[in-house]
Amino acid sequence: MSPRTQEQYHEIRTEKKARIMQAALEVFSEEGFERASVSKIAGRAGVSKGLMYNYFKNKEELIKTIFIDAMSKLMSSFVGSREMIPTKEEFALFIKKSMADFKNNLPYWKMYFSVMMQANVMQMVNEELMEIAMPVLMMMAKYYESRGVKDPLLHARMLGAALDGIGMNYLVDPEGYPFDKSIDIIIDKLI
Repeated sequence: MSPRTQEQYHEIRTEKKARIMQAALEVFSEEGFERASVSKIAGRAGVSKGLMYNYFKNKEELIKTIFIDAMSKLMSSFVGSREMIPTKEEFALFIKKSMADFKNNLPYWKMYFSVMMQANVMQMVNEELMEIAMPVLMMMAKYYESRGVKDPLLHARMLGAALDGIGMNYLVDPEGYPFDKSIDIIIDKLI
């Protein structure tokens, strides 16, 4: 058997890190952040507690990494330069792609939101999440400003709140909530 290549080591490391993050999200969702133990997370991920510390120095770093990763993926669905003002079509596509990602990964987002709603978790990750979200929020505000809307940042925040509301309603009632129709109405009325 030949020795592993650097690429193989990288793949193994990436896969284990993803397993740990998924296991942590599950355990945090089930037990709450405070009660979740590193041992339980490691066990769920199928790695030793010591190995887990090779990836994350503590639970706080782990939860921050989970939220930063999720928010980065969601925000990266906007293709193009955030320095430019998007067209109405680009803005609509950004919303549709972001919400499609949400809908297609419902179990993940259900766990994500259940952990996010724990007050102590939001206090830990709020600053990092705002660093990721703010450029997109400002891009949305620039869009509204280019349309002559008064208080464009407020409109951008209202759009974000409306999309969060659609997501939360869909999490509660995935069979009955008119997810796609709600997004179409948001796009029609708010952009």
